[in-house]
Amino acid sequence: MPARKARAPNTVANSGAGSAIQLTEPHRSQAHPPRDRLLRRQPMLNKVGMGYTFIYEAMKVGAFPGPVQLPGGKAVAWRESEIDAWIAALPRASELPCE
Repeated sequence: MPARKARAPNTVANSGAGSAIQLTEPHRSQAHPPRDRLLRRQPMLNKVGMGYTFIYEAMKVGAFPGPVQLPGGKAVAWRESEIDAWIAALPRASELPCE
């Protein structure tokens, strides 16, 4: 029986030409990017602190991130990172013009 060829970490054997395929996951010693959670409607509304009428009107004009379709085709959710970015982009009260 021939000896097996050693593979580099984070690779899997390709069933084709005997080469290895690099995985997209970073090596353990590298910093991991933050995980992006999906928020269903009520948790998203709780995080934003606004009602669904405002949110859906803002989505219609492109002023709020849209949802993603979940497997199964009926449910939707919002990417928490997009909601966080939207919140971070809001002007602070001190930056608003005085009336």
